[in-house]
Amino acid sequence: MLRLHNMPIFAKVAAAPAILLIVLVGIGSGAFALLTTDALHVTALDQDVLRPQQKVAAFDTKLDTTMTSLYRLVSVAAEESDAPKITRMAHDAANDLKVVDDLSAALIAAVPEQSADGAALTEIQGHARQFTKAAALVVDMVDSDPGTALTMMSATARAYDETKHLVAGLASKFDILEEERIARLKSSMYTGRLAFAAAVVAVGMIAILLVIVIIRAVSAPIMALTRTLQDLTRQDYSVTVPGLHAKDELGTMARAVDGLRQTASLLEDLRRQQEAERQRTEQEKAAWLETMSWTVEREILTAIEQIRGDDPPVGASPDPSPGNGALTPECSAAGPRTVAVLENLAKVVRSFSREIY
Repeated sequence: MLRLHNMPIFAKVAAAPAILLIVLVGIGSGAFALLTTDALHVTALDQDVLRPQQKVAAFDTKLDTTMTSLYRLVSVAAEESDAPKITRMAHDAANDLKVVDDLSAALIAAVPEQSADGAALTEIQGHARQFTKAAALVVDMVDSDPGTALTMMSATARAYDETKHLVAGLASKFDILEEERIARLKSSMYTGRLAFAAAVVAVGMIAILLVIVIIRAVSAPIMALTRTLQDLTRQDYSVTVPGLHAKDELGTMARAVDGLRQTASLLEDLRRQQEAERQRTEQEKAAWLETMSWTVEREILTAIEQIRGDDPPVGASPDPSPGNGALTPECSAAGPRTVAVLENLAKVVRSFSREIY
């Protein structure tokens, strides 16, 4: 998993279709192997059962046709005197006997040893030779002595019956063997299909899981980086950038984003420090202005009190002589105006002091 995490993005993206391609190739190989196995079973069935069955059937059919041609030959020779016809029929019967010999040899060669025992094959071949010898004597005697040939047909018929009986037994064995082979072939094909279907399902599920893992290995870091960038846009610089230790392109992106986060965090700290310094300066300035305003107001009020303290009592006549502490007429006239001006100035200072806070 760590190797997958450190793989380049191109390799991760290419891994998903590569896995699917490998799965398809594996499924195709499994199907080819299954078909090949079935073909081998069918070939074995054909070579071990079907072809020998065909040879047995051909031999049995030729025995019947040869025996029929012998009966026709003897019957024609006994009832007719057409020598050319009898000669032609005898020639055809001799050819049939040669074919019987050839089919007998082909049957022995075609039947595998595991399908029938050697004694049965030898017995069939022996009775087939007896049949061909007896039939050959009939063919040889039919031109010269049809009666003797007809008498010799009894020996030929016995050899024919014994050969037919043995061939029928061999055909029955092949029928049983065919049923067994076909049953095994069907069972093998059914089992193979079940195994192939199970393998396809298992491999398909594994491939899907691998594809999901690869997709998550690519999409999950991208989604995590996206959420981190969204947090940074909200000026949340306390987040931890995921994937910093990855060796792929996403790790490079994560480290770049973390660098931006650190820079933005430093700038935000500097801005906050500057804002705190500005607020502190404004507070100091406001405190100084307040102090100045209260000082000015206090001085003005003190001056007002002093001016009011120098006014003469009501009904007293001021002493205009110098040095006696009395106000001159000009000062007495200017005193109320000065007090009014100073009181207005004190009000302005109070208003300015309240506006500061």
